[in-house]
Amino acid sequence: MIVLVLVAAALLLGSPPPAYAHPMPDSAVVLEMGESSVSASIRIPAEELMLASGADVRSYLSAHLRPVTEDGVPWQVSIDEVGTEQSGSYREVVASARLTPPGGGAVGRFVLGYDAVVHQVATHVVVVSVRVRGGLREVGVVRMDNRTMTIPPLVVDVGGGGRGAVSSFGLDAEQVAELAVAAVAAAAVVIGGSAAFVARRRRTSTS
Repeated sequence: MIVLVLVAAALLLGSPPPAYAHPMPDSAVVLEMGESSVSASIRIPAEELMLASGADVRSYLSAHLRPVTEDGVPWQVSIDEVGTEQSGSYREVVASARLTPPGGGAVGRFVLGYDAVVHQVATHVVVVSVRVRGGLREVGVVRMDNRTMTIPPLVVDVGGGGRGAVSSFGLDAEQVAELAVAAVAAAAVVIGGSAAFVARRRRTSTS
Protein backbone atom coordinates (compact mmCIF):
# COMPACT_ATOMS: atom_id res chain seq x y z
CA MET A 1 0.00 0.00 0.00
CA ILE A 2 2.85 2.37 0.82
CA VAL A 3 4.40 1.73 -2.60
CA LEU A 4 1.11 2.49 -4.37
CA VAL A 5 0.70 5.74 -2.43
CA LEU A 6 4.22 6.79 -3.42
CA VAL A 7 3.58 5.96 -7.07
CA ALA A 8 0.30 7.88 -7.06
CA ALA A 9 2.05 10.86 -5.48
CA ALA A 10 4.74 10.67 -8.15
CA LEU A 11 2.12 10.68 -10.91
CA LEU A 12 0.50 13.77 -9.42
CA LEU A 13 3.56 15.72 -8.27
CA GLY A 14 6.07 14.76 -10.95
CA SER A 15 8.72 13.28 -8.64
CA PRO A 16 9.88 9.72 -9.34
CA PRO A 17 9.32 7.13 -6.61
CA PRO A 18 12.26 5.42 -4.89
CA ALA A 19 13.70 2.23 -6.39
CA TYR A 20 12.78 -1.05 -4.72
CA ALA A 21 14.62 -4.36 -4.82
CA HIS A 22 11.62 -6.59 -5.52
CA PRO A 23 11.03 -7.78 -9.11
CA MET A 24 8.60 -5.82 -11.25
CA PRO A 25 6.28 -7.15 -13.99
CA ASP A 26 7.00 -6.71 -17.68
CA SER A 27 5.51 -4.10 -19.97
CA ALA A 28 3.19 -5.19 -22.77
CA VAL A 29 2.47 -3.76 -26.22
CA VAL A 30 -0.45 -5.19 -28.19
CA LEU A 31 -0.68 -4.25 -31.88
CA GLU A 32 -3.91 -4.43 -33.86
CA MET A 33 -3.86 -3.93 -37.62
CA GLY A 34 -6.46 -1.68 -39.22
CA GLU A 35 -7.06 -0.73 -42.83
CA SER A 36 -4.75 2.28 -42.80
CA SER A 37 -3.15 2.35 -39.35
CA VAL A 38 -2.04 0.22 -36.42
CA SER A 39 -3.56 0.58 -32.96
CA ALA A 40 -1.15 0.02 -30.08
CA SER A 41 -2.25 -0.74 -26.53
CA ILE A 42 0.57 -0.15 -24.05
CA ARG A 43 0.73 -1.28 -20.42
CA ILE A 44 3.70 -0.27 -18.24
CA PRO A 45 4.27 -0.80 -14.49
CA ALA A 46 3.72 2.67 -13.02
CA GLU A 47 6.66 2.51 -10.64
CA GLU A 48 9.21 1.68 -13.32
CA LEU A 49 7.72 4.19 -15.74
CA MET A 50 8.07 6.97 -13.19
CA LEU A 51 11.69 5.97 -12.58
CA ALA A 52 12.34 6.32 -16.30
CA SER A 53 10.12 9.18 -17.41
CA GLY A 54 9.00 11.59 -14.69
CA ALA A 55 5.51 13.06 -14.91
CA ASP A 56 4.92 13.84 -18.60
CA VAL A 57 3.95 10.33 -19.69
CA ARG A 58 2.35 11.34 -22.99
CA SER A 59 5.43 13.16 -24.27
CA TYR A 60 7.68 10.40 -22.97
CA LEU A 61 5.80 7.69 -24.86
CA SER A 62 5.78 9.79 -28.03
CA ALA A 63 9.57 10.04 -27.81
CA HIS A 64 10.14 6.33 -27.18
CA LEU A 65 7.65 4.81 -29.64
CA ARG A 66 9.24 5.09 -33.09
CA PRO A 67 7.82 2.87 -35.83
CA VAL A 68 9.45 3.26 -39.25
CA THR A 69 9.26 1.64 -42.66
CA GLU A 70 11.93 -0.87 -43.66
CA ASP A 71 13.61 2.03 -45.47
CA GLY A 72 13.73 4.05 -42.26
CA VAL A 73 10.91 6.50 -43.03
CA PRO A 74 9.12 7.44 -39.78
CA TRP A 75 5.47 6.62 -39.21
CA GLN A 76 3.15 9.14 -37.61
CA VAL A 77 2.48 8.45 -33.92
CA SER A 78 -0.38 9.88 -31.87
CA ILE A 79 -0.92 9.03 -28.20
CA ASP A 80 -4.69 8.98 -27.80
CA GLU A 81 -5.30 8.14 -24.14
CA VAL A 82 -3.25 7.75 -20.97
CA GLY A 83 -4.60 6.44 -17.65
CA THR A 84 -3.82 4.11 -14.76
CA GLU A 85 -5.26 0.76 -13.70
CA GLN A 86 -4.70 -1.66 -10.86
CA SER A 87 -3.22 -5.01 -11.97
CA GLY A 88 -2.87 -7.42 -9.07
CA SER A 89 -0.50 -5.85 -6.56
CA TYR A 90 0.83 -3.32 -9.08
CA ARG A 91 -0.38 -0.09 -10.60
CA GLU A 92 -0.06 0.13 -14.37
CA VAL A 93 -0.02 3.06 -16.74
CA VAL A 94 -2.27 2.21 -19.69
CA ALA A 95 -1.99 4.11 -22.97
CA SER A 96 -3.41 3.76 -26.45
CA ALA A 97 -1.63 4.99 -29.56
CA ARG A 98 -2.27 5.09 -33.28
CA LEU A 99 0.57 4.36 -35.70
CA THR A 100 0.09 5.50 -39.30
CA PRO A 101 2.46 4.64 -42.16
CA PRO A 102 3.64 7.43 -44.47
CA GLY A 103 1.87 8.04 -47.74
CA GLY A 104 -0.92 5.58 -47.08
CA GLY A 105 1.51 2.66 -47.14
CA ALA A 106 0.82 -0.90 -46.02
CA VAL A 107 0.41 -1.55 -42.31
CA GLY A 108 1.40 -5.23 -42.35
CA ARG A 109 5.17 -4.89 -42.10
CA PHE A 110 7.25 -2.30 -40.29
CA VAL A 111 10.14 -1.81 -37.88
CA LEU A 112 9.00 -1.16 -34.32
CA GLY A 113 11.41 1.00 -32.38
CA TYR A 114 10.32 0.99 -28.73
CA ASP A 115 12.50 1.48 -25.67
CA ALA A 116 10.25 2.96 -22.96
CA VAL A 117 11.64 2.09 -19.51
CA VAL A 118 14.18 -0.34 -21.05
CA HIS A 119 16.61 2.51 -21.76
CA GLN A 120 16.74 3.29 -18.03
CA VAL A 121 15.98 -0.08 -16.38
CA ALA A 122 18.27 -2.57 -18.10
CA THR A 123 16.48 -5.66 -16.77
CA HIS A 124 13.05 -4.54 -17.99
CA VAL A 125 11.35 -6.54 -20.75
CA VAL A 126 8.55 -5.51 -23.12
CA VAL A 127 6.38 -8.31 -24.49
CA VAL A 128 5.04 -7.45 -27.97
CA SER A 129 1.94 -9.21 -29.29
CA VAL A 130 -0.34 -8.92 -32.31
CA ARG A 131 -4.09 -9.29 -32.05
CA VAL A 132 -5.23 -11.93 -34.53
CA ARG A 133 -8.39 -13.94 -35.01
CA GLY A 134 -8.72 -16.14 -31.95
CA GLY A 135 -6.80 -13.93 -29.54
CA LEU A 136 -3.29 -12.62 -29.07
CA ARG A 137 -0.10 -13.97 -30.57
CA GLU A 138 3.17 -13.10 -28.87
CA VAL A 139 5.66 -12.15 -31.55
CA GLY A 140 8.73 -10.98 -29.68
CA VAL A 141 10.26 -9.04 -26.84
CA VAL A 142 12.14 -5.78 -26.50
CA ARG A 143 15.09 -5.98 -24.14
CA MET A 144 18.57 -4.62 -23.65
CA ASP A 145 21.31 -6.49 -25.49
CA ASN A 146 23.92 -6.83 -22.76
CA ARG A 147 26.72 -7.42 -25.26
CA THR A 148 26.23 -4.18 -27.17
CA MET A 149 24.21 -2.22 -24.58
CA THR A 150 21.71 -1.36 -27.30
CA ILE A 151 17.98 -2.04 -27.67
CA PRO A 152 17.40 -3.67 -31.08
CA PRO A 153 14.14 -2.82 -32.87
CA LEU A 154 11.69 -5.49 -33.95
CA VAL A 155 10.69 -6.18 -37.55
CA VAL A 156 6.96 -6.87 -37.32
CA ASP A 157 5.44 -8.81 -40.22
CA VAL A 158 1.75 -9.70 -40.13
CA GLY A 159 1.39 -10.69 -43.76
CA GLY A 160 -0.02 -14.02 -44.85
CA GLY A 161 -3.46 -14.07 -43.30
CA GLY A 162 -2.74 -12.34 -40.05
CA ARG A 163 0.00 -14.65 -38.83
CA GLY A 164 2.16 -12.46 -36.67
CA ALA A 165 5.91 -12.83 -37.00
CA VAL A 166 8.75 -10.77 -35.67
CA SER A 167 12.51 -10.77 -35.72
CA SER A 168 15.35 -8.71 -34.34
CA PHE A 169 18.98 -7.99 -35.24
CA GLY A 170 17.94 -7.57 -38.90
CA LEU A 171 16.46 -11.05 -39.38
CA ASP A 172 13.16 -11.34 -41.20
CA ALA A 173 10.50 -13.96 -40.50
CA GLU A 174 11.75 -16.31 -43.24
CA GLN A 175 15.28 -16.20 -41.86
CA VAL A 176 14.00 -16.92 -38.36
CA ALA A 177 12.11 -19.95 -39.70
CA GLU A 178 15.24 -21.19 -41.49
CA LEU A 179 17.24 -20.86 -38.27
CA ALA A 180 14.59 -22.83 -36.40
CA VAL A 181 14.74 -25.66 -38.98
CA ALA A 182 18.53 -25.69 -38.76
CA ALA A 183 18.39 -25.85 -34.98
CA VAL A 184 16.03 -28.84 -35.09
CA ALA A 185 18.29 -30.61 -37.60
CA ALA A 186 21.35 -29.95 -35.45
CA ALA A 187 19.56 -31.31 -32.39
CA ALA A 188 18.63 -34.46 -34.32
CA VAL A 189 22.27 -35.00 -35.29
CA VAL A 190 23.41 -34.59 -31.69
CA ILE A 191 20.73 -36.95 -30.38
CA GLY A 192 21.50 -39.52 -33.07
CA GLY A 193 25.22 -39.34 -32.35
CA SER A 194 24.63 -39.76 -28.63
CA ALA A 195 22.42 -42.81 -29.21
CA ALA A 196 25.06 -44.41 -31.43
CA PHE A 197 27.74 -43.75 -28.82
CA VAL A 198 25.65 -45.37 -26.08
CA ALA A 199 24.99 -48.39 -28.28
CA ARG A 200 28.72 -48.86 -28.96
CA ARG A 201 29.49 -48.61 -25.25
CA ARG A 202 26.90 -51.29 -24.51
CA ARG A 203 28.32 -53.62 -27.18
CA THR A 204 31.85 -53.08 -25.83
CA SER A 205 30.82 -53.76 -22.23
CA THR A 206 29.04 -57.01 -23.15
CA SER A 207 31.78 -58.38 -25.40
